[in-house]
Amino acid sequence: MKHHAFQFHGADLVARADRALFWPSQATLVVADLHLGKGTRQARRGGALLPPYAEEETLDRLAAVLTATQARRVIVLGDAFDDGQSLSELPARTRDTLTRLADTRDWLWVAGNHDFAADWVGSGLPGRAVNETEVQGLALRHVAGRGPDISAHFHPAVRFVGNRRPAFLIGAEHLILPAFGCFTGGLDATDPALASLIGRGLAVLTGRTALAVPWPLEPARV
Repeated sequence: MKHHAFQFHGADLVARADRALFWPSQATLVVADLHLGKGTRQARRGGALLPPYAEEETLDRLAAVLTATQARRVIVLGDAFDDGQSLSELPARTRDTLTRLADTRDWLWVAGNHDFAADWVGSGLPGRAVNETEVQGLALRHVAGRGPDISAHFHPAVRFVGNRRPAFLIGAEHLILPAFGCFTGGLDATDPALASLIGRGLAVLTGRTALAVPWPLEPARV
């Protein structure tokens, strides 16, 4: 699996093909928008049913990345859970898996717009919950704010030569991660909300290999 190494405000980072961001000098893995419990929430509200293995697949992928990178710190950039009730209703198997993954690691849950720091109080889950954090002068938060920052929220995706792929978007002041969770959907990177944050920069498409392309794309490559 080929990944893309790049620099962002003095930090040497790796945009991985599996949609995770690795920060080697910090031994830190950053993932975003797991949306655990999405299927349960949608069923609760009478929405479309998701495959029952979605959570298991998401956490299996996360475990594989942790094994590959040997990260000692994990930062989840918000919307780890689809809502507060999803967090409190976690199946025992999912809870046990999260506990095992967090064992011996510094695990940080950044609050999102679906899950809030207060939701973790009394949850019994490992790790710490914060509204945002800072590493080496870079703010890490769920929604982009004052840069330079690393954020999530939008689930960016890029259509490239006929295929639509989750993507990292890298601008002058903002680095936006794709959603790591399965069946989370995505917002087209040409959407004004993303275009206004990134301007001219780089998109790193994920999949079997990480493909870095100038952003915005030339019309012939869309």
